[in-house]
Amino acid sequence: MIYSQKYLCYDSCLLGIEPNPEKYQNYEQKRDKFSQMASESIARGISVKEIFDELLFMNRITLKPFVRENLDILFVGLNPAVISNQKGHYFSVKQSFWNQLYKSGLILKEVDKEYADECIFGDTVFNINQRNFGITDLVTNIANSNSTEVTPTINDCIQLERTILEYKPKVAIILHSKVLKIFIHKHLGLKKKYFSNCGNMGQLLRNSDTTFFNIAFPHGNAIPDAAKIERYKEVKEFILK
Repeated sequence: MIYSQKYLCYDSCLLGIEPNPEKYQNYEQKRDKFSQMASESIARGISVKEIFDELLFMNRITLKPFVRENLDILFVGLNPAVISNQKGHYFSVKQSFWNQLYKSGLILKEVDKEYADECIFGDTVFNINQRNFGITDLVTNIANSNSTEVTPTINDCIQLERTILEYKPKVAIILHSKVLKIFIHKHLGLKKKYFSNCGNMGQLLRNSDTTFFNIAFPHGNAIPDAAKIERYKEVKEFILK
């Protein structure tokens, strides 16, 4: 085992409520939702302090990026999803991401989403030719399943760029359209416009040999799985050259 992280799983009905209103543009909506939750909880004999304590606990970031030197692939998402963060495992909400990797041949065994990141990012035994895969997010400090509420900052972009320059992955796969828009187009200031699931975008960072690919997010969009799997097959051929 090269790198393994074990996390606690949290089980609660209080999902996705960030007690810091400055991180939300639609704070009033969040405030009203919290007020409703608070009223219901108080009616059940739960104090406001206990509610806040639980919210702080539930929204504490438990996901830690799998990043190290000599990566063949670094997957880059937007931010931790709420349930994935609570479980402490990347892509543990739906099975689609892991199925696409398996069908493309990048991984050689079907893995359960509940612990797949430990097997694929924390070890190499199931990866094609035992290649090294890792994962991080553009925004690492906010757990939210609604991407419209996540606004990457310039500091987020700078940190991601530093991570790629420091660890030098052979391939960086951009997995979210917002990462493509904010990091690739806006932060890097590229004139060429790349579309979702466009595949190989080339070497985009100065003084870096990392090749960027864009593959559409595993679920929640109109792009069929088959098209994503074909892009993953292209990545497989690229890293095996």
